[in-house]
Amino acid sequence: MSKNCSTLYAEYLEKVVPSLRLKTIIRREIRDGHFRVKPRILVLISESRGRTDYVRLVCPVMMNEAMDDTATFCIPKLIYGSATSPTISERVFKYFNLSILVSREKIDDVSFRSLKRLKRAHPEIPIIVDIDDDLFAIDNSHPEYNYYKARLATLKELIELSDSVVASTNKVLDGIKNAGCIPNDATVIPNFLDSRLWGPANCTTPSHHNSDNETIRILYSGTETHDADLRLLQEPLKRAIKRVRAATGKKLSMTVVGGSSTKIPGMEIIRVPDEKRDYPLYAEWVQSMPRFDFAVAPLDLSNKLNHAKSYLKYLEYSAMGLPSIFTRIEPYEQVVDNGVNGILVSDNSTKEWEDAIFSLSVDNERRYNMSLKCREDVLSNHLLRNHYGEWAHLITRLT
Repeated sequence: MSKNCSTLYAEYLEKVVPSLRLKTIIRREIRDGHFRVKPRILVLISESRGRTDYVRLVCPVMMNEAMDDTATFCIPKLIYGSATSPTISERVFKYFNLSILVSREKIDDVSFRSLKRLKRAHPEIPIIVDIDDDLFAIDNSHPEYNYYKARLATLKELIELSDSVVASTNKVLDGIKNAGCIPNDATVIPNFLDSRLWGPANCTTPSHHNSDNETIRILYSGTETHDADLRLLQEPLKRAIKRVRAATGKKLSMTVVGGSSTKIPGMEIIRVPDEKRDYPLYAEWVQSMPRFDFAVAPLDLSNKLNHAKSYLKYLEYSAMGLPSIFTRIEPYEQVVDNGVNGILVSDNSTKEWEDAIFSLSVDNERRYNMSLKCREDVLSNHLLRNHYGEWAHLITRLT
């Protein structure tokens, strides 16, 4: 596992360059042993150097094993049309078919102004914008509302400037259209699980591992913006802990990896170390933790953003062999057959959450059978390696 995650991450970092010159491309081609006469060039503009876009763009696009005719690079900043030396040389535009990729509104103002100038000078260069959240639905209950509200004008301009918009879900695409943005071209490409990071070689095979253990361990993992989601479980978890103790004499504990920046009663909050925040290193780290018994993924139904989310947690939990409990909401309804490969809780009912947690805590056989089903589903239907062609086809079509 360590070698796969670390190697993939190192290979990506080698694609991050301060600027793109003809010699940069030639040297990369020679070093990689491709010897392609005229490869397509795809450039991701990312102020975070791609670190916040690993699932959506780095794994499926920058490290796409089906794009044999495309060389991919990431530049942190785009400078074009000013007195400063451009970050992409004119010789690159002249000799190669080039396309540019941007994640949502995550482009700084200097790069955005340069992108507009570049598009005016080179209208033939396709610009692709990938959007993985319905940001137009965000309201003031969201902890990052003020930041995103200020960036929506940029996102609208990016959509207007783009030749193609890629959305992670149909709901995200609907949100874009409902906001009055009509993309020139629109495609939905879901999130998939990268087996180079999560399995099958890296996946833990389900087992009857905890029948004699004194503690049943629950996992929640996510970014540190899910306080409202997690607080939905405070009362049902408290009740389930008492019921499990009374029924089995065992302890029930819940570990939150990331998830919240504040303490939540009844939950152990583990901060993701700074050196593990990049996605491949995070995947490696969370899978190396002591074995959990099952996982949870509550979503606050009053948060409009949640209705357009993808089912990424289902993919990750299932790859780890963990049966899981989810809020009944469209993202999870797409993949979870209630009671078979997961449990869906309607309307975030406190009683349903309590009963679901209790059920998976005391029924080892049910956990085991459910973990087999969810892991089988992911390995059969949701692996990135079987869907590389969706991004490859898009890039080829546009260039």
